[in-house]
Amino acid sequence: LYVGSELVKIWLVPGAQAYSWNTTGLADGAYPVKLIVHDKAGNVVTSMATTIVDNTMPMAEIRAPLNGAYLRGTYQITVYGYDGNLDMMELYIQDSRVKTWTAGDTQTYGWNTATLTDGTYRVKLFIRDKAGNAVEKTTTIIVDNTPPTASITAPIGGSELLGNVNIGFTVSDNNLDKTLLYID
Repeated sequence: LYVGSELVKIWLVPGAQAYSWNTTGLADGAYPVKLIVHDKAGNVVTSMATTIVDNTMPMAEIRAPLNGAYLRGTYQITVYGYDGNLDMMELYIQDSRVKTWTAGDTQTYGWNTATLTDGTYRVKLFIRDKAGNAVEKTTTIIVDNTPPTASITAPIGGSELLGNVNIGFTVSDNNLDKTLLYID
């Protein structure tokens, strides 16, 4: 058995044989494998196969949303994946596959969060190449489709005011960012 031009193993008995070839130290690329069989009568047969060694992990990025982002409505998830021997890229939300691509580069997926319960969700990008190298990236986001509630409790609309007046209000939201009070 030859790998490239190097003789790596000789067998002297017929039947099914195996050779354990450790490719982890090899550079990525094509490697010809050649098997030459001789019998005692001088007959020779050659069998060849070209294999691709791929020890390089794919690249994976979740470009949007960022970890910890708050989302509502429909959001464009943007991912990036690359590998010279890419097999597939898969996008998961809460461990359910929602999209598969067989081409690398930048890909998008329109995620409609409007029908979801508000809360924390995990977005995962999984990429595998044809050699079986795999990588995954995850980000956690918060879906918040519930608008805040707000009401002015004092003064009551239509009131006539004089001097210093206390303005009372109530606001509520599980993910409140800020409350602004304007007096025009």
